[in-house]
Amino acid sequence: LTASNISNTSAELNWTGSSSLCTVEYKAENETAWTTETTSDTTLLLSNLQDYTVYTVNVYSDCSGTLSPAATTTFTTMMTSVDIPFSTNFSNPTEWAFNNGNCSNRWTIRAVSDTANALFVTTNNNTPGYNTSSVSVVSAEKLFTIGTTEELEISFDVQIGGDEDFDYLKVFLAPVDETYPASTSLTTSYAS
Repeated sequence: LTASNISNTSAELNWTGSSSLCTVEYKAENETAWTTETTSDTTLLLSNLQDYTVYTVNVYSDCSGTLSPAATTTFTTMMTSVDIPFSTNFSNPTEWAFNNGNCSNRWTIRAVSDTANALFVTTNNNTPGYNTSSVSVVSAEKLFTIGTTEELEISFDVQIGGDEDFDYLKVFLAPVDETYPASTSLTTSYAS
């Protein structure tokens, strides 16, 4: 079972099997209910998906849905790009992608004290702060459509109250297929 041609709202599923009738169930990681479809083909186009969301898919070789899945896969839909200029007040946490992995220090968006929402590193998903005895290489990402411009100005407000020997903030302009996976290794470094 594979997922291909993944966009921000759709994905094509392909699998091999001898059954003439298959049940396909899928759900976003933040949902509890499965969406179920029945097909006699070995491909299925899933549409109306949420952008930048992890989906789990099970394919059963019959319609009962009571058997263990004949095949299982997960995939992540693409993030929807936004045009520039872009400005945010972080009121929509889902407009950013976080690569936090299993790191104890991770990015989140929440209200900070009595102020508006902010993007910050946390250990508890509620307040800014980090564990200095834990290595965390994490990223917060946003996808922009910049066209063919030869010049681009990036500016942002930042407040850093961290440790000068360990904390780094790097901003990258990278191709859409570039990835920055989370890591707990001191040897992980993205650009210098």
